[in-house]
Amino acid sequence: MTKGKSQGEIDGIVSDFAKFLLKKRQAGKIGKIVDKFSQIWNKENKTVDCEILSVEKLEQSVLDGIKNRVKEKYQAQTVNVENRIDKDLKGGIVIRVGDEMLDASVSGTLFRLKKQLKG
Repeated sequence: MTKGKSQGEIDGIVSDFAKFLLKKRQAGKIGKIVDKFSQIWNKENKTVDCEILSVEKLEQSVLDGIKNRVKEKYQAQTVNVENRIDKDLKGGIVIRVGDEMLDASVSGTLFRLKKQLKG
């Protein structure tokens, strides 16, 4: 999509597209368009975005370990890791990659247990 294009050419295309959306009164769709472009870009460049939720900031060695597992599972060359803090988890972690989620948190485990007990 952008291969072989200079930064100036890409900037011009993006600028023209933004003007087109404004002219057609479709500026509200920019968020969805950017998300879709990011998905296409990531797929073409074998890049995966990984969000890790934890009660406190994880050590770099832990993040690197998760990053390597994600690289293997998704056959990615690059993994963008973001470690977000969520005190509501009570402990453990939640890992999100695309539409997939691994919930290894205490709050998630308690929720699933409560759901099973209710039947």
